[in-house]
Amino acid sequence: MPTPSQYTYVRTESGKVRCVVSAQWVTCESSGFPQAPIDSSGLHFNDAKITASGGFEWLNANIGGAALQNDLILNYGQTQHIQGWTILPSSDGTRFTNDATGHGMFVSIQDVHSF
Repeated sequence: MPTPSQYTYVRTESGKVRCVVSAQWVTCESSGFPQAPIDSSGLHFNDAKITASGGFEWLNANIGGAALQNDLILNYGQTQHIQGWTILPSSDGTRFTNDATGHGMFVSIQDVHSF
């Protein structure tokens, strides 16, 4: 399990998606992803998680972490390399690719898919 210093909190330029990146996984959070399962209160799950080995799951959680003002902003068109992941943010969504395995996920408020 990573220690808190091994997490990097990022959010999209729009501020609609926030993620935590570690060497082992990336979890992204929104107000609810339309294709995610629905919880007992009738709301869509709000977190999507991909592991470096390609395991994907939906979570109904809160990624927590430091105050929002400490998040790294993912500016559209500026590739980031964080914790062994290449991050490609755009106005259409953000692509997270693990540098070692090539597995990852694309995240937007309308669509999430793993690869």
